[in-house]
Amino acid sequence: MRDDKVSKWIQAAKILGKDPIEKVACPECGQGELESTDVDSHLDSVNFERYMHCPICLKRNILRMKRG
Repeated sequence: MRDDKVSKWIQAAKILGKDPIEKVACPECGQGELESTDVDSHLDSVNFERYMHCPICLKRNILRMKRG
C-alpha cells in the first residue's frame, strides 16, 4: 500500500500535468496551493520538467513531461 502523501503527490502531478495553473492543495502540509514552473530540459528539446512547489512548507516535486 502506498503512503498517503505519495498518493497525493501522484494525484497532484496528474492534475498539474494537464493544467499547470489548476489549484491543488499541497500534499505535505495541506495549507498552501502548489505553484508550478516549467523548465526546459538541457538533454533535448522534446522534454521539459514541471517543478511543483508549496510556498508555505517549501516542499517540492518534479514532473518530467514531453512537449505536444
